[in-house]
Amino acid sequence: MKLFCSGLDGYIGNNLKMALKDAGHSYVTFDLTKGLDIRDIEAVRHHMAGCDGVIHLAAILAGGYCDNHIMEAIETNTLGTSNVAEAAGEFGLPMVFTSTFAAKILVNTYGLTKRLGEYFVLKNKGTVLRLSNVYGGKEYFKRKTSVISNFVNAKNRNEVATIFGDGTQVRDFMHVTDACQAIIKGLSTPSSIYEVYAGMEANILDLAEMIGVKYVFKPIQVGDVAKVEHDPHTLIPNWKAQVTLEEGLKQFVC
Repeated sequence: MKLFCSGLDGYIGNNLKMALKDAGHSYVTFDLTKGLDIRDIEAVRHHMAGCDGVIHLAAILAGGYCDNHIMEAIETNTLGTSNVAEAAGEFGLPMVFTSTFAAKILVNTYGLTKRLGEYFVLKNKGTVLRLSNVYGGKEYFKRKTSVISNFVNAKNRNEVATIFGDGTQVRDFMHVTDACQAIIKGLSTPSSIYEVYAGMEANILDLAEMIGVKYVFKPIQVGDVAKVEHDPHTLIPNWKAQVTLEEGLKQFVC
């Protein structure tokens, strides 16, 4: 398949490129790094013409940034997603939209904009994948400031990491190679919302111990949740994570 891929120069996208090639797919990269903006629907239509499917990754990701730049987040994450979904619908193409569990629990602007984006994707018969906490792979430490990258970076610099709250918050961690396989699988999956998680749960304190980083506690951040409950009935069909958390951490923890 020849795929229209937005945001392919981002973190997940840089890892997805090789997975697409390995699966025999070619792709058209539609990314701000190339001066292409999903808020421009005519540009989206132009570059999508002649493609066989759509993978939509492009988004403003940082929760704090979205809270402080609400209109920009809405224009990109919601209206930009609507543009991609509308064009995919016009061309009759299968579409995969990478969403987030933040769209399920709705604790910040980022989650809300992605939830609204999901609506437009489903309206145009696309497939929504709510990804859990993705880590590892190419450019992870360059692109991400998530808990694993923060802990590993702190350890490597011999610094003390910060744990917000008491550290008992539970998270599911999915290696980026598994996330990429789920995205490719989504191209042939019926339109719906699917939860994509590895089943590799750990609380923040246990994660710090696994990585071997020293830490201090600070007050819990607004919007933090103890645990996101996953629904096994909405897991994407015929897909299962292959990389355990222990295996994934071994790649960059000595």
